[in-house]
Amino acid sequence: MGRSKRNGPSRMFAAGRFCFSGRCIIEGVRWESESMTVDDFAAVLLSGCLDLIEDGKYNNKVGQMGYRATYRDSGCYYWYSVSGTETYFAPDEVAVAITTSGRVIQRENSYFNSGGKRGFEATVRSGDHSFMLNSAPDPPRARR
Repeated sequence: MGRSKRNGPSRMFAAGRFCFSGRCIIEGVRWESESMTVDDFAAVLLSGCLDLIEDGKYNNKVGQMGYRATYRDSGCYYWYSVSGTETYFAPDEVAVAITTSGRVIQRENSYFNSGGKRGFEATVRSGDHSFMLNSAPDPPRARR
């Protein structure tokens, strides 16, 4: 896996993944959420094309702590949260967890947001954690 910088578009080559001007193109995977799966989401997390927008700890409604992160890839947003943890989960760690043979995909579907744009959502149980996965052309709503 190597990275090279040139004048003009930046590029990264790794296992069939390419970035051109910040836009990830992954063989066989389009960002459009109608065709996205948990495995596609994991491929995006492994692409190396993501820019971190925000991350941090959260407490859910019953007071359990978790970790969440939001990333952007050329105007497309990807975010995940991990339940039952007080530690940081890197994108590659999430990708491994959600693709392991012991995972349980509890839901995996597309949806339309209030603006009529299609998004993707999934919940995967792996090990001691639940992973809530989302992607959409718009960023997630502001957190309170």
